[in-house]
Amino acid sequence: MSISLQPMKLPLRIRFEDQDYSYTILNNTLDRTTREFRILLADQEYTLLRNEKNEWSCPDLTINDNPALLIAIARSIGLRYQL
Repeated sequence: MSISLQPMKLPLRIRFEDQDYSYTILNNTLDRTTREFRILLADQEYTLLRNEKNEWSCPDLTINDNPALLIAIARSIGLRYQL
């Protein structure tokens, strides 16, 4: 089952460490075979990747980024869209 996100592009929210964050999924579609997607968080684009063990990572991290937040967002999207 493929989910089209083209008409949506609405910001999604996540609460992490007692703070609210808004992000937008930049991919047009998500389905069970999706191994990579892009998000926009705080005016910066990130690519989130899923490995063979179904663990999420972000190769775009810098020292100022919060890797735990990005992993939490990836897990949230994975649960919401059944990736």
